[in-house]
Amino acid sequence: MWKRLAKVEELMCPKRDEGHYTLEELCRAIWRQDEKGYRKIVDREASSLGFFIPQFEREDLEDLLERKRAAAVLAQRSLTLLKVIDPGSLASTKDEDDHQTA
Repeated sequence: MWKRLAKVEELMCPKRDEGHYTLEELCRAIWRQDEKGYRKIVDREASSLGFFIPQFEREDLEDLLERKRAAAVLAQRSLTLLKVIDPGSLASTKDEDDHQTA
């Protein structure tokens, strides 16, 4: 049981030398594990923990946008690599797409 609790604690909150966590860090860990559950806690308790929700939403949106930007860059690099390896394969795919839309 103690080992399980230690694993959950390690996942939710990275180890720190002083062993102290801020309220924001603990709330963020709960938010990441169960966003809906966190919202229910806030709604049910009319808790001031709701103060963190806009910040968490904003940070999550920024993370999502960054991941999408990174995916777009990766896709562009992949297309460039395909053009270098086999320029004809992309042209035939484009011709097929044009033919299907016509």
